[in-house]
Amino acid sequence: MGDAFADAVAATAPRLVVPCDDMAFRLLRLLVAFPPQEMPPALALRLGSLIRDSLGEPACYETTVDKTLLPSAAAAHGVPVPPFAVVGMLANAEEFALLHGWPVVLKRAYGFAGEGVAVCADRGQLVAAWAKLSPADPHG
Repeated sequence: MGDAFADAVAATAPRLVVPCDDMAFRLLRLLVAFPPQEMPPALALRLGSLIRDSLGEPACYETTVDKTLLPSAAAAHGVPVPPFAVVGMLANAEEFALLHGWPVVLKRAYGFAGEGVAVCADRGQLVAAWAKLSPADPHG
């Protein structure tokens, strides 16, 4: 990815780059954090600078893609967000639904193209979505 991106930047001299999908964002993020060892340092610095100018500070990248971090960050910056909670147990999700009403949206921390998200109209749908979206019990 580094060579192809470097070649495209050399050919077009963009002021900004805009990733048009999640994978492009991930690759740009990786290029800033872990430039290929074989990449000349000056090129890594130039590409990293272009990516930072385009996407902001790398320290914020995780917050923009982790669905458990984004709502709090948005609210802290004055962006209206619906009620939300980060829950680790089905019982907590059920309590949230009882407090705020149905439907509720259950999301994994990471997902794309609708994967890792379920809109639940009732408890039965929430239980089924929890079973599908929760990581398997590592203890058995």
